[in-house]
Amino acid sequence: MSDGRQLRLIVPGLLGPLPRVANPERLPRLPALEVILGRGRMTALSVRTSSPVLIQSQFVAAPSQCLPAGPVAALGDGIEAGEGYWFCADPVHLHADLDRLTLMSEPDLITSPDEAASFIAELNEFLRDDGMRLEYGAPTRWYLHCVEAPNLTTTPTIEVKGHSVGDSLPSGPDAGRWARLQSELQMLLHSSAANRERTSRGLVPVNALWLWGGGRLADAKAEPYWTDVLTDDPLAGGWARLAAATVRGAATGFENVGQRVLGVDCRLDDVVAGGDVYRAWQGLERLEAEWFAPALAALQAGEFDSLELQTGSVRCSLRRSDRWRVWRRLKPLHETMEEQGRL
Repeated sequence: MSDGRQLRLIVPGLLGPLPRVANPERLPRLPALEVILGRGRMTALSVRTSSPVLIQSQFVAAPSQCLPAGPVAALGDGIEAGEGYWFCADPVHLHADLDRLTLMSEPDLITSPDEAASFIAELNEFLRDDGMRLEYGAPTRWYLHCVEAPNLTTTPTIEVKGHSVGDSLPSGPDAGRWARLQSELQMLLHSSAANRERTSRGLVPVNALWLWGGGRLADAKAEPYWTDVLTDDPLAGGWARLAAATVRGAATGFENVGQRVLGVDCRLDDVVAGGDVYRAWQGLERLEAEWFAPALAALQAGEFDSLELQTGSVRCSLRRSDRWRVWRRLKPLHETMEEQGRL
């Protein structure tokens, strides 16, 4: 990016992939996003980067696939994660087909903190004897604390959602022991009072925990580059705290910020991974109002000298002078998705 006041927006899932829809001309127009993508300089990435790795890359010069998301996201969720080894332990529903298990992790699988607390209390009774415990971050964000560091390679939930878990199960020297632990947790969940209450209401049971992102907070080193990070995402918030940036909520806007501002919004990523095209377009309209229109207005007003948008598959850079590239036709978003092979 150019020198001067910089704004970068990280929006995983922005360009899909999404299922095709009938009559795409009826989809809502997104004027600010169309200007950013139409008049900016777009670069398609050869490999799609998952959101946890994309977020880590904003704070670490040489990001690794073995990212310590567990302790960093726990920190972002307000948990003291300075001691021990932490995993993200996402509550999920595994759907059994004839020959495979498919991970169905919905953002609203659990909506009540009380329900999540009930699950965690039951599971912690079992985990205590092994020196482990679950901590609550949000209804669908839990964290597993271990005294000892297991030797495991794991896969982020977002990369497995909607797919068979067969090739994404934890691997490594300790995989067998942890597979047995997972089986015991699944049996406990099957008989849990919280799940009986869920099924009585016609809801799918929480029948597994998906562990990923194991690490120690002491091993998470962030470089101090961003002056301000605007996000409600705990992983981005945790990295920002480690980088000594000012962390603000996504809704606070771009007023009274420093020279280098990062905005992170991952809500669309989970919806896109689930293939829900209509919820995805609703999310796009929300992003237009909350992020893209204010960001473009701030750029045009001279509050920033450059704006960059990253999605995980595409990078688009827009300078203030680029707004005069009026000869470039502004396209509906579905046309841009088709050109990028994301629809």
